[in-house]
Amino acid sequence: MRRRLRSRRYPLARGLRRALGLVVLTALLYGLTAGVRGLIFRRASAPEPGGTTETPAQTPAPDAQVSDTLSLPERAFYAIQLGAYSGLEAARAEARLYTGRGAAGYILEDDKFRVLAAVYTDPDDAETIRARLEAQDIPAYVYTLHAQQVELRVTASPEQRAALFEAFAFVEEAMGEIDACSLALDRQEMTPQAVQDRMQSLYDHGETVRRTLREQVPQGADAVADALHALLEATQNAISAVKSQNSQDSIAMASQIKYNYLDVVCNYVRFNQTILAAMA
Repeated sequence: MRRRLRSRRYPLARGLRRALGLVVLTALLYGLTAGVRGLIFRRASAPEPGGTTETPAQTPAPDAQVSDTLSLPERAFYAIQLGAYSGLEAARAEARLYTGRGAAGYILEDDKFRVLAAVYTDPDDAETIRARLEAQDIPAYVYTLHAQQVELRVTASPEQRAALFEAFAFVEEAMGEIDACSLALDRQEMTPQAVQDRMQSLYDHGETVRRTLREQVPQGADAVADALHALLEATQNAISAVKSQNSQDSIAMASQIKYNYLDVVCNYVRFNQTILAAMA
């Protein structure tokens, strides 16, 4: 008989528990052309019964603008938790026990310091690994991370609209690519060198995306736009760490890619929380 998934949910950040309770957030993203006022994020107004939604006044832009809706889907990620501690040093000691065996040894802080071994998008994959660890007398739990659904209304120049959409699409692509490479490496379906090559190609693409976003949507526009810039930077740093790993050490490569995939996922969820908090 198949064992039930043993899962625990924990908030990713203490101060955003109320925001995480939201299921769907609809917001308006007004992107004025570069050189005017940057980006302004506001929550969409709900129409009065029998009435219509009043459109906020906008400063006319000198160039043509387009409007579109950017939908960020609800996402769930299933991480393997090896331990949870009240102190950082205890968590680090636990993490060191497993990094030499190909685990991430990633430490995530919320109300405790949690040591994570790997993360998966499929709960069945997470349960398989948890059961294998339990069979080796290693207590493990499934730690579920959630990113809520968000819909953003984008009104911007065509170039800004394209840069924003491409930036979000790249982060999704990067998570999928790192996940696929991590699984393939564990299953010996890819060599460490092949992983490095894939990460180099992904990194090069990411640099183009970052450059375009910086040109079209400069930093300092507002908190959410700045959070997107920070998310892209963190994603690129994670990809760079994997592609720079020694390809002759397959265990170290396995540990490195799991660690950095967890880092990308956690930053993605924090970014989701930033949007929710800004729109609350």
